[in-house]
Amino acid sequence: MVLKKRTSKQMRFLSITSSLESKMKQNQSHVGIHNRG
Repeated sequence: MVLKKRTSKQMRFLSITSSLESKMKQNQSHVGIHNRG
């Protein structure tokens, strides 16, 4: 039970971090475009 809970938490954490990374990449691309313009 504890292991399952831990794994579920890790999966949630990984999903959150991945989503955050994608958002950061999108923001960086937007900033780059603005700077170029």
